[in-house]
Amino acid sequence: MPRGHIQLPRAQGPVDLELPPRGTVAAAQHPDGTPLWMVHREDGTVAVFSALDPWRDARIQKRTVGWRPTLRRFESEFVWDDHGRNLGLVECEFCVDPPDPEDLLEAPRDLDVFAVERLPGPSERVRVGALLRGAKRRIPKQLVPEAKEARWEAAVRHPRSITEALALPEGTTLSLDGRVVRAAGEPPRICEYVRHDICCPKDAPRLYDVDGIPLDESGPLLMSHQLFLLRRYRDGFVQYEPGRELDIPLSFTTLPKPPGYDTWDLTKPPPRSICR
Repeated sequence: MPRGHIQLPRAQGPVDLELPPRGTVAAAQHPDGTPLWMVHREDGTVAVFSALDPWRDARIQKRTVGWRPTLRRFESEFVWDDHGRNLGLVECEFCVDPPDPEDLLEAPRDLDVFAVERLPGPSERVRVGALLRGAKRRIPKQLVPEAKEARWEAAVRHPRSITEALALPEGTTLSLDGRVVRAAGEPPRICEYVRHDICCPKDAPRLYDVDGIPLDESGPLLMSHQLFLLRRYRDGFVQYEPGRELDIPLSFTTLPKPPGYDTWDLTKPPPRSICR
């Protein structure tokens, strides 16, 4: 399906959202699908951040930052305080060659933040306006210690079953318990974890924004990929940013050639499915 034909719900203008109780941080979702962190500090000040990790280039699928309430910090590979300021790179206990912050000086920036206006009235609500890109800042050379024992809260509930996810409204941002399987000549489909040499069932939901793989003269190929952020679309899903390149395959298999495969025109759709 051409990427330009994929139409997802979009918010028109500012939206009003309810704040969490004072002194807390809560995950929410913008009507346009953006995952949010809503911050209501003890002093009454508020902020609404995009929960999307700002340290991701255009070739990598979108992911979110989590919240550690006991440390009052957001975290992925980097750490941010509850004002969205980048505090540095997290040390990696199991990295063979830990990254040098000097190599990442162009990567870190503050969390993207929405313009907000407190609304009058007895309920604690804010009007959420335009998204403002986080500022670049030079991070400390010293790595931030890991905090694996501290409680972690996710911006997007993970994982949802496929059945549960299909019941959500179109446009909802979600994370799935499953993989996308691409079989040559077949549309990409999402299913529960399967063996590396087995296709998804024919009734498995489609991943509409990803191309299938062509037939190959050496035999039909089968690949599976990890999933990150998705959005509900039609009777299936698309990636959070439709059309992004998938990560490298988790598995890559050449299936046995079906009878008559060598006579097939590999530039055309297969006369029958390669899946058993």
